Amino acid sequence: VSTQSTGDLTMNVNIMGVMHITKVFLDDMVEKGGHIILMSSVGGHIGGPYCIDYCASKHAVTGFGRALVYDLEYFGIRHVKVTTIYPNTCKTALVTEAPVEFPMGIPAIFSLMDPDWVADQIITATREERNDLFLPRAINYFIMLKYLMPMELFRQFGKAVGNDQMRRLVTAKKH
Repeated sequence: VSTQSTGDLTMNVNIMGVMHITKVFLDDMVEKGGHIILMSSVGGHIGGPYCIDYCASKHAVTGFGRALVYDLEYFGIRHVKVTTIYPNTCKTALVTEAPVEFPMGIPAIFSLMDPDWVADQIITATREERNDLFLPRAINYFIMLKYLMPMELFRQFGKAVGNDQMRRLVTAKKH
């Protein structure tokens, strides 16, 4: 569990920043058209230990994106599109410079994703005007299981496939 100030910062950056920036550009986009790309996370759908603030903030991004799509549709604004991205762990400095090894036993379908590949997938999803993009696509099956399994069983399954990797990272960084 994080401190209040850490939680506030996470929420301010991950959701309040997204909402403010979107609203700054939305009027011009309504007039001229455009495409809004929101960065959520798989964690915003399934959660995970040691990242309560992060998961809550990304869940809020998911809700904001869905509500924005509904608003645009309700007001008949068809020329502004919204795509929400839900990536799993990417191969960035956060994990490559971590004092622990990734993917820490995670099966190959959940291996670290190359940022260039992720960018290409986002461009494709934007061109296809998709509302949601889960990366890698195999995550779609994982998320479906969340709705099919009892929560306790899903948590155990998640732990077996590495959903506790953030716990390992946070614990290692404290030492």
